[in-house]
Amino acid sequence: MKKIYLSALLLSCSTMVLAQRNTNLHSFNGTKGKANLAPSTVKPQSQTQVQTKVLNVLWTEDFSGGTGLTTSNGTWVAGGTNSAYWSIETVHPLSGNGWTSALNGDHLSWDSYNPNSNETAFATTPVDGEVVSPTISYTSTNSIGIQFTTEAMYCCNFNGAPFGVQVSTDDGATWSTTVPLNLMVDRNEPTEDLAHPLSISANLSSVVPAGSQTQFKLKFVWDGLLADANGQYNTHYFWMIDDLEVYEIPANDIAVTSTYWGTDGLNYYQIPSTQVAPIDFSATVDNIGAATQNNVTLNVDVDAGATFSGTSAAGVNIASGASDSLGLTTQWTPAAAVGTYNVTWDVSQDEVDDIPANNGIQGFTTSVTDYMYARDLDSPDGTQSNDGFGYEVGNLFDIWTDQVCKAVNVRLDATTEAGSTIYAKIYTIDPNTGDFVFEQQSDYYTITAQDISSGADLVLELLSPVNMTNATLTYLAVAATDGDGGATDDVVIEASGTSAEQTSFYFDATDATWYYTTATPMVRLNFDPTIGLEENENVLNVSLYPNPATDNVSIDYTLANASDVNVVLTDLAGKTISTVNTTANAGANTVSFDTNALTAGVYNVIISTENGNVTKKFVKK
Repeated sequence: MKKIYLSALLLSCSTMVLAQRNTNLHSFNGTKGKANLAPSTVKPQSQTQVQTKVLNVLWTEDFSGGTGLTTSNGTWVAGGTNSAYWSIETVHPLSGNGWTSALNGDHLSWDSYNPNSNETAFATTPVDGEVVSPTISYTSTNSIGIQFTTEAMYCCNFNGAPFGVQVSTDDGATWSTTVPLNLMVDRNEPTEDLAHPLSISANLSSVVPAGSQTQFKLKFVWDGLLADANGQYNTHYFWMIDDLEVYEIPANDIAVTSTYWGTDGLNYYQIPSTQVAPIDFSATVDNIGAATQNNVTLNVDVDAGATFSGTSAAGVNIASGASDSLGLTTQWTPAAAVGTYNVTWDVSQDEVDDIPANNGIQGFTTSVTDYMYARDLDSPDGTQSNDGFGYEVGNLFDIWTDQVCKAVNVRLDATTEAGSTIYAKIYTIDPNTGDFVFEQQSDYYTITAQDISSGADLVLELLSPVNMTNATLTYLAVAATDGDGGATDDVVIEASGTSAEQTSFYFDATDATWYYTTATPMVRLNFDPTIGLEENENVLNVSLYPNPATDNVSIDYTLANASDVNVVLTDLAGKTISTVNTTANAGANTVSFDTNALTAGVYNVIISTENGNVTKKFVKK
């Protein structure tokens, strides 16, 4: 594989780095509208599986019926360095930022965003807290598990999440090791991207053996004490818990804990017909029931099986407490013709699953297009900005068939300030260092009120087309603004959906550092060949090279008819820098300009004949 990503030293996420500058969430602001995302689908049940077994519930807690941390069951006791972050609430911890809760009524709440939103040394001070239940008495033959509904989001340790539980079987004198809770989200990704709220189950048989106890205490732990290689702790954001049940472990319960679909690590929701490539599907499945689950299988259908059906290898048996990764035995390759595909997938097993709600997989739609290459969902659910300062944000794209790219499309948010300047850039990746290498950019464009209100893509034509090749494979397309350091968000780019780590990137001009972001910016490659057609029919096939230029730029052009030609080099303000006047024959012609004395920036080359003008731009490094 040719794909190269940035080193772990640059794994800080832009959304979190910027949170230190104000109290507003960076990627998911008050207009984020995440609630319109479809919830996770429940695994379809066969005719013999429609009736779901009723669990033997041993104890419940809905956090109502009291004051402070006291409920009708007794008092929950907060501890740890940041014990005050625990409380029983009725609203979302980030309600001031436009978030709403899907949890009904009172719920247990951990809020580590509001106390840390203005942290100067961002994410470098450890944060941790715990909350202990009243004594839970029960009678059970098998071991026990817990299930609850939750909403959560965390940052900033890229090695792992802070969510866990511990158990004491001696009334709190000693505690078990922490049982990690997999909420199936990466850092800076809210659980509501999966479901709102999310249902979580955990098997506690490793810390409460079957039949050995009749009472215990449960401790929820936010563990932010471990730092990653960048020195960042899990200091933010929130964890909400409700409708807690302690139950007897059922015989049959599998849970899907992670999924992947895409080609060589990237997934696309709009694919040009020229860039169609085989798509892989996989899922990680945990057996959190008491019995071995037999013939566990991943199933994928495209257009309800009319277009494609595939399964993982048959006969995978997963023992209690074990997990396995399932992948389709065959890839799906969309047809190289314009069309839309609806993908559904699920995990099945021979046994009747007692808790099917925790093994559903979100379906999705992807399209083959004429020219558009997009990794976003095309339904804005967040934003990227930098409070008026310069930044760049965009996505990686793989090229499977050589193709000329003429433009980058960008979707602006309604909070963008008219009169601000935006442009696009294309980068490749240095195979030795992993650095982004500038290849081309668009002209600077002044944003109008119509651009902001239209709800349509802004098309930023590149100064010179980029011949994207499979030999290079991976390109980074970004929207950029130099900013003016003002108090408002000059240029706000919409985001839609989530990106795997190190596949969407953000450059903060204030610290000259690249970060990755898990909020997918609506920045797309546009392969439309009609973009930038010449306005002078006598002047054809104009190309400037090298572009970007250093010492010299050459202009090749073809004339349909012989003509007097005036070639003028100007700056963006229109000031003439150099001129070449000539009488040129029909056919191919070339002129050159010395660019040694030019300062770095963008320049115009204007080719004039009696039939009109053609203007091209180039970049001086």
